[in-house]
Amino acid sequence: MTDRHQPDNPNAAHFEKPYFLPRPMMRKQSQSERTRATQSRLAKVKPAKITLPPLPAALRE
Repeated sequence: MTDRHQPDNPNAAHFEKPYFLPRPMMRKQSQSERTRATQSRLAKVKPAKITLPPLPAALRE
């Protein structure tokens, strides 16, 4: 059983840490912060411009 901190790969001899380190935990985001971030992100999307054809003469008043 080889040491966990000593990888089998001879090219990785300079690693003294295990290959896959867990990523640092992100700061816990509250629900209101997440909602606000989502809403601001959605607000940046340009709404599609809807163009309607002119109303037919039969429907005009």
